[in-house]
Amino acid sequence: MTQHPKLSVLITSYNHEKYIQEALDSVLAQKTQVPFEIIVSDDCSTDRTREILEDYQQRYPSMIRLLPVEKNLGITKNLQRGLSACSGEYIAILEGDDYWISPLKLQKQVEFLDHQPECSFCFNGLLFLNNDGVYVEFQNGLSPRSPILSLIELIENNFIGNFSTCMYRNEVVRKLPPKIYEVFTVDWMFNMACAEIGSIGYLPLQMTVYRKQGQGAWSSLADSQQIKKIMDLLPIYDELLDYRYSPYFTKSVNFHRSHLKRTRRNAFLKKILPASVMTFLKKFKSLLK
Repeated sequence: MTQHPKLSVLITSYNHEKYIQEALDSVLAQKTQVPFEIIVSDDCSTDRTREILEDYQQRYPSMIRLLPVEKNLGITKNLQRGLSACSGEYIAILEGDDYWISPLKLQKQVEFLDHQPECSFCFNGLLFLNNDGVYVEFQNGLSPRSPILSLIELIENNFIGNFSTCMYRNEVVRKLPPKIYEVFTVDWMFNMACAEIGSIGYLPLQMTVYRKQGQGAWSSLADSQQIKKIMDLLPIYDELLDYRYSPYFTKSVNFHRSHLKRTRRNAFLKKILPASVMTFLKKFKSLLK
């Protein structure tokens, strides 16, 4: 591995023994024209995750760097530790219970950032993997004809959806205010902070799989719990951006409040109505559109 690789891949993990091997294999399967390092920031897992990681490090010692175990830091501080260890010009993040399905994901994103210097980071399309093994495309509402997006658009709609779709300029990550690591920073807030520094690039290709009901701190939450958590966080994120975009945050809070009501109503109906009736209602609703 060169002293300063073009790209760093950061894998964050915590108790991902069921999934970490698939995540690592999807990184190792990448076909790139640039050298890259793999930094693994495991947050003191209590299952076999660390054992699996150590095995991979022994097999790929020149490529994989496993950060030492210190103590459980929590999701945000563990992310901060991992990012600080990355030396590449670009940083791609992969959460330990996700994986990539295109061997050209990294190369395509590197080429995009090389040719779009105004972008602070870029992201690709996303697939959800449900517990029943069915893949569902994440509907981000974006047009493939609009590859460059703004911070305001992101505040109004989290069209990115997941860290594992993103590649960042390291110089942008270094400029982020330390205070964003002092709160529970999910990908949305992190990406907002990056989008203050430069534009957002979009590659309309489904190259990442997110386990909808994985074992992560976020993916293990029910839909209604995630929405409620977002509503609690949005005012905090508004403050972190010094209230410069308050009207857009207010609009986002109102949208999520309505979304929460719909989600709770649908969960209630699903509980009391037979599956056949729910299927009929969905089809009927689609006909009305």
